[in-house]
Amino acid sequence: MTQPSGAAPSNPNTATAQIDGMTVKASMPDGAAPSGETLTVAASPAEIPAAGAQVAAAQTARVRLGDDGAQPTKPIALTFDLSGKPELAEKFSDTVIPVVESASDTGDEAHDLLRATWDPATKSVTATTTHLSDFRLGAIDLGKVADGLASAYRALRGTTDSACKDKSEITVSGTRYTLTATNHGPVAGCLRESGGGVAVDFSNATQQFYRVTSEPRGTWSTTDWPTVNSVGGWFTSLLGNQKSSNLLAAKGTGRVAFSAGVKQAELTLRMDPAAIQAATIVTGLEMLTGMRPSKVGTTTQVPKSLELATSVTKVITCIQQGLEIGLTPGKAFSNDELRSTLSTSGGCVNDVREAVAEESKKQAISTVGTVLTLLGDLPDRLASGVTGALGELTGDDTLNFALTSVAPSTTTRPAAEGSTTIDRIEAFSWAYDKVGDDTYTIPRNGPATVYIQFKSYAGTKQVRGGCTSTITVTGGGTSKTKTTENCDSYDPGTYFELKNRGVYTFTIVVTQDGGGSFTATKTVTLR
Repeated sequence: MTQPSGAAPSNPNTATAQIDGMTVKASMPDGAAPSGETLTVAASPAEIPAAGAQVAAAQTARVRLGDDGAQPTKPIALTFDLSGKPELAEKFSDTVIPVVESASDTGDEAHDLLRATWDPATKSVTATTTHLSDFRLGAIDLGKVADGLASAYRALRGTTDSACKDKSEITVSGTRYTLTATNHGPVAGCLRESGGGVAVDFSNATQQFYRVTSEPRGTWSTTDWPTVNSVGGWFTSLLGNQKSSNLLAAKGTGRVAFSAGVKQAELTLRMDPAAIQAATIVTGLEMLTGMRPSKVGTTTQVPKSLELATSVTKVITCIQQGLEIGLTPGKAFSNDELRSTLSTSGGCVNDVREAVAEESKKQAISTVGTVLTLLGDLPDRLASGVTGALGELTGDDTLNFALTSVAPSTTTRPAAEGSTTIDRIEAFSWAYDKVGDDTYTIPRNGPATVYIQFKSYAGTKQVRGGCTSTITVTGGGTSKTKTTENCDSYDPGTYFELKNRGVYTFTIVVTQDGGGSFTATKTVTLR
């Protein structure tokens, strides 16, 4: 068999060629060639599309076993000696790294991204592969990768201009209902009449997905699930989002309907991490490899390698488990946590690769795993930009709405039975993210919305009317007072927005019309 120019015929386990000013060497251990074929290296005419963060690249090299393109049974080592190519060697630094990308010339769209190591002392880049193909050495700027991720996360955000963004009111059968957004966000809720009761119509101004729950439970229906025509949207849906399970879609709408007997309710929207996961993977692929989505008419075509990799269910599971980033209310997301989640997910994907037999899927899975691993190695100063953008996005990770009502006035009162002098008050507290008795966690970007609920009693009889009640909270540098024209405040209660950690004392004073007053206290801790 004829050796390409520059190859070393004396050792069938090693081949070397001069390509584009560099020395490219391929080495395999004994027994790696399944039938004793000779290893060869030569320049390749194949062109691999440039990665989004690529700042330099060398000509593609072709590595083969024999004339029929046999594949090795053991890993092959690739070495790119850049002593004769200083213009590429000088690009590498702590933020510009080498990667080796492969592409097949057989038309099957097999693809792999190899993690490489740069040795400035020998001016050489090394990598290993289990599948011989055409290989291109490139220099990737991690700063551009970090900027790409930050831009992708910011693109998921949005701002609603709905008239209901802060408050919505409606009167049904004489009862006045009010829906209040207890923390302003990009989702608006508008009240509508529904079967003698009320419904909340939510509209989402972001590219995110939100899971909607309510207490008491209402009936959820999706009113608009926009057609997905992007790789990110396709991937988001693939990661587990369905039209069921109370999911408010990106740029979509949905409704929670309550029965006629419901007068108060709490509604919570929690960001689903799937869109973040999709943005991370798709952006990583575009920035670290030459893969791009393509258009056929008005339809976006998913890159073949991404489609192949995610056709394996365990790959989806790895991404779902490893990239639920930034969604712990009240807790900032650090650089170390970012890198850990990405690296964990990448390691899981790479483990799946070993159990896959089909070579094209194996290579595609390897690419996704390497992308996640490389993203998990972002230097601190670059990771900070990514976590900063995540912080902006996940500031809207939990949105809360309170439904309250005022019943129509009436002049009819029940006759008094026995003593109505208040001698006892039962008080309770309620807030999201409970961690103990009367102890709660302040959500990220705060404040915490704490409800004080109380009932007044004369002996065993609850006293409901003929009172004025004041609730005063002190502590945490705060002093606030609210008043209600009732002897109780129970469903949902009287709420206070508190932004500081500490111990708060709520003092409840119930004063009966023409009579005395009774005082009770409740202590609440915010962490």
